[in-house]
Amino acid sequence: MPRTVLVAVPFPGGANGWYPSLPVTPASLAVGLTANDGPTDFETLIVEGKTFLLLINTDVIAQTLTILSVADAPFNRVGDIEAYSVPAGGIIATGLLKKSGFAQSGDMLHFDVSNPKLRVAVKQIP
Repeated sequence: MPRTVLVAVPFPGGANGWYPSLPVTPASLAVGLTANDGPTDFETLIVEGKTFLLLINTDVIAQTLTILSVADAPFNRVGDIEAYSVPAGGIIATGLLKKSGFAQSGDMLHFDVSNPKLRVAVKQIP
């Protein structure tokens, strides 16, 4: 089954840096999460050193995140982040992801969640 593509959303603050446009309007700083009632295998385009994942576990039990890696240059290391546990009600964020080590074909990041109740937001800093 093909992966579900998630499009990164700019982190609040936008093109003018870390300052939001003024006046700050309702919901302008909100972090939207993917409403997910089925797919658990995702992909998103990695923008070098600017893309990160934000996850919120809306379940009453822990759920897991797996990020698939590729051999990085120049060390040829592979290091999947496998079954990282997100506690019930927990919120996690990955670091800024690099293409070397994580970009699959077409500069896509492949990641899987164990349950649709683990909600995902793909964000990019300016």
